[in-house]
Amino acid sequence: MFSNQYSDTRGDGFVLSKRDKDTLAGRYITKCIVVHNVVDPFGSTQRYERLEYAIVNFSIISDDPPIIRLIDPPRKLKPFVNAMTAVCGLGFSMTPVTIDLLKVVAHLESSIGRAKVSHIECGGINVSNIATAAVTFNSESDARIGLSEFIGGVFFNVNRIKAAINGVDFHGKVDAKRNGTITYDGFPDGFMVPILIELVKSSLVRR
Repeated sequence: MFSNQYSDTRGDGFVLSKRDKDTLAGRYITKCIVVHNVVDPFGSTQRYERLEYAIVNFSIISDDPPIIRLIDPPRKLKPFVNAMTAVCGLGFSMTPVTIDLLKVVAHLESSIGRAKVSHIECGGINVSNIATAAVTFNSESDARIGLSEFIGGVFFNVNRIKAAINGVDFHGKVDAKRNGTITYDGFPDGFMVPILIELVKSSLVRR
C-alpha cells in the first residue's frame, strides 16, 4: 500500500491514516472524469467533463482471518478489489457471506439485553418434498415464537429479521439480512461495531 499511494498524476491509490499492530486504516481513492454530451436546440453537441472521486474508507483488523471493514462504500468496489489483489496477490478475494440471523439476535441478547423480534422472513421451507415455501412472521411480542410453532422440525432459511434490543442505558433497533447486511439505530457511536464484527464471525454459515 505504501508503494501505491494516491496522486493526481496516477489518478488512484491509497491514503493511509492509521497504522498500528492491530489495525490499518485509510482510504482508496479513484479519480474519475465523467463526460456528458449535451445537444443544444440547434443540433450542436457540447461536451462537458466533470471530475468525480470514488472513495472507499476501510480498516483492516488483525484477526484470524483478517477482517476488512468498509465504511459507507460506493456501489462499485472493483477498483478497490483489484488494488487489494495487487497488494495481497492470491491471498485476497471477496465472496458473499451467509449468516445465521437467529444466532445474530441471540448474540445481541447476550451482549446487550432482551430482544423483541417483530419481523421474520423465511424461505426454502420444504413442503412435502415437492415444493418450497416462503413465510413472513410479524408479531408485537416475539415472532420467534410463531416461527417455532409453525415451522417445527422442517428445514428453513431466515432471510431477514427485525428486532428491538432493550439495553440498560438505551434502546436500539436492528434490521439484518442473510447476506450480511445489517443496519441499526439508537445505539451510541461505535458501540455496535465490535459486536457486529464478532457476531458475523460467529454466525457465518459454513458452506
